[in-house]
Amino acid sequence: MFSACVLLSGLVKERVIATIQTFLSYLFGILTLFILILLVMKTQWNEVWTMESGSWMGGFLPAVSIVAAGSGISWSMNAADWGAYVKPETSPHSTFWNTTLGGAVPLFLLMVAGVLLSTAEPGLASADNPFEVMYRMLPSWIAVIYFLVAAGGLIPQCIISLRSARINLLTLGIHVSQRTSLVVHGLIVVLIPVFVLFISGRFLANFQLFLGLLGICLVAWVAVFLTDSVLNRQNGKGYRVSLLVPETGRRVNWRAIVSWLVAVIVGFLFTNNALFTGPFARGIFRDNSLGVLLSGVVAAVCLWLINGKGEKDFDHGKNESQ
Repeated sequence: MFSACVLLSGLVKERVIATIQTFLSYLFGILTLFILILLVMKTQWNEVWTMESGSWMGGFLPAVSIVAAGSGISWSMNAADWGAYVKPETSPHSTFWNTTLGGAVPLFLLMVAGVLLSTAEPGLASADNPFEVMYRMLPSWIAVIYFLVAAGGLIPQCIISLRSARINLLTLGIHVSQRTSLVVHGLIVVLIPVFVLFISGRFLANFQLFLGLLGICLVAWVAVFLTDSVLNRQNGKGYRVSLLVPETGRRVNWRAIVSWLVAVIVGFLFTNNALFTGPFARGIFRDNSLGVLLSGVVAAVCLWLINGKGEKDFDHGKNESQ
């Protein structure tokens, strides 16, 4: 049912999508808070106050990086399409702060709730299927609501992702119709979760593996764009719209490409998982996702070092980014 809702969303107009997104965000946000309150009530507060501090480099930062990779960073691929739903008169500052706080505050609350829940269920963090563990901690009468939150809460993100899928394909030079894009990506959205949840039986391990590999590539990609924006796109210097035309001579920013490749390689060298072990995945980099954070730092530093003067992919004095 949820998959059908997501797929059918691709056939309606943007205004309807915006209304659906707003309604679902409020609905599942309220239901999530309700579930969290019930779970946090089981917290063993005496253990919370006596809990030992963890390692920043080996615990906190890797946890933040993997959460960021699975949430805000992964949503960055939808930014261009998401911008179509923002009113033209909305200020950039409002867009930035609403997006940032809207993504960060809920995640912070969920991370805190996870720490509190670990006192009531010590095996939660290492469970292959944490959803099942949390389900056992809840009263039986809440099962339907919990299912709605666990599965239905993905609908808003999937709707935007599917709407952006065709645009992402176009950036790679792959031209398909909206209907074809919906069918292909819809199958991916349905088949992969079915395999992970019902066939492999190792949800958490597969999910962390996926986020670790994808996170390194995406964090480096986002870092390149942010660094390029700070170095080259300030004071009215925007991207030339003419660069989007196929006949444009220059199509590749090699400084950005090289920075991204270097960062991805470094990230993999400092990462170990079920598929491979990087030669430098030792010490604080072993058995965690700190390589994801490292790839972003390397991408930013690398682009800053090789960034040249006189870039030709923006206009001086005239912003064509609109």
